[in-house]
Amino acid sequence: MILGFLSWGGLIQIHEDSSSSRFTIPSHEAKANLNQNHTSEVRTEEKENLEEPFHDALNNQFSGEGVQHLVIENAAGKVKVLGVEGQTISIEAHPIAGDENHCEMNVEKIHDTATVRLREKKRRFRLFNRECVADLVIQTPRSMDLDLRIGSGDAKIYKVHGSLSVRTGSGDIEAEGLFKDVNLIGGSGDVFVSGLAGSCSATMGSGNSRLIYSTLPEQGHIKLRVGSGDTTVIVPPKSKIATKVQMSSGAIKSELDNKQPGLFVIEGTVGSGNLYLRNP
Repeated sequence: MILGFLSWGGLIQIHEDSSSSRFTIPSHEAKANLNQNHTSEVRTEEKENLEEPFHDALNNQFSGEGVQHLVIENAAGKVKVLGVEGQTISIEAHPIAGDENHCEMNVEKIHDTATVRLREKKRRFRLFNRECVADLVIQTPRSMDLDLRIGSGDAKIYKVHGSLSVRTGSGDIEAEGLFKDVNLIGGSGDVFVSGLAGSCSATMGSGNSRLIYSTLPEQGHIKLRVGSGDTTVIVPPKSKIATKVQMSSGAIKSELDNKQPGLFVIEGTVGSGNLYLRNP
C-alpha cells in the first residue's frame, strides 16, 4: 500500500512493506525524482491549457448548395474571388511570414447566407493580440451574390454572376463578370469593373474609376461620390443616358454616339476630376 502526503518540501510517499508491516520513507534522490515528475505533469497540463490546439482552420471547404450570398471579412490583406463550376466553396488563407499562428477563420451559414471571417486569433493570458495579415483566395459557384469587407487590401473578382458589394479602406478594386447591381466604397485606390448590367453606386475618396457596361438597362442609375480622380463610364452603342452630376472642378466629357437623354441617370458629385462617357 502507498500513502501520499504533501509537505513543505514536496510530495512524500510512504510505502508499506506487507511482509514486515514496516513503513519506509523514500530517499532524498527518490523524492527529487518524484517531485520532478509531478512538476513535469503540472507544467504539461498548464501548457495544454494555455495553448489551444491550432486546427488547420486557414483552409476550409464546404458545400455551397442553397447559398446565394457570400460575405467575406478580412481586416488586412488581399482578397481574390474566382467563380467556378460546381457547388463547392473553398477558402485558402495565406498569412504573411510570422503571422501563421495569429490568424483564425470562422465560417457561418445562416439560411442562404454564408459568412467567412478571417481575424486575429485571441489567446488567453496575453496582454496584446497581434494583428492578422493574410491574403484570401476563394473559389465559389459562379452564380453568387458577393459582399466583400476589407480593412486594407486589394479586391479582385473574376467570373462571378450576381450582385457585388465591396468595401475597402484602401486598395484597388478589380472585377470582371456579370453584375446586376454593384455597390463600391473605398477610401483610396483605383476601380475597374467590367460586366455591369444594372445600377451602380460608387463612393471613392481618391482614385480613378472605370465602369464598363455589357448591357445597359432602360431604367437605372449610377450614383457617384468621388473626392478626387477621373471616372470613365463605358456603355453599349445607342445607349440613352441623362447626367445630373455636380462637378467642383473638371468637366463632363461625352463621346457617346447617342446624345438623347434617357431614363438611365448618372448622378452625384465629383470633387476634382473629369467624368468621361464613352462607347466601346
